[in-house]
Amino acid sequence: VLGTITLSPIFIVVAYATLLVALRFPLRLVFTFVGQMGNVVFNLVLKHLFKQPRPVRDHLIYFGRYGMPSNHAQFVFFTAVFTTLAAGHRGSGGASAIPFKPLVLLFLWALALLTSFSRVYLEYHSVDQVVAGSLVGAATGWAWFVVYARLFSSAAAGRPKLR
Repeated sequence: VLGTITLSPIFIVVAYATLLVALRFPLRLVFTFVGQMGNVVFNLVLKHLFKQPRPVRDHLIYFGRYGMPSNHAQFVFFTAVFTTLAAGHRGSGGASAIPFKPLVLLFLWALALLTSFSRVYLEYHSVDQVVAGSLVGAATGWAWFVVYARLFSSAAAGRPKLR
């Protein structure tokens, strides 16, 4: 089960792709996806800055040399934080009208925690690599939401409202 949960970033990307096509590329969702992919690029930059190896050498062949910060933890915490903030934001259009919003948010937070746990349990990362990824992902998700709220808020004085 944890082997499947650890793949959650792939499932999230598939969900993005499905929603983007099904909803005909709404600007807000495109912007959210760009933020998510920017978060992935930021992770690669951080990995090459820290150059901290993974805890188990056998995984180097499959998952790359560096493990700090955990990309999976960073990815899922970006998703959980950004979606939680967007779901509560008045100017976020469809995000504030998510069906079963409390269940969706509970699912995303449970997925973030389980994915992070799975990375340590399966020995792909150390605890500090997962904690760092979680914190960076949460901070990046929050920062991207601040930009999102500025761009898409009807209360942004003196700025054209984006739809």
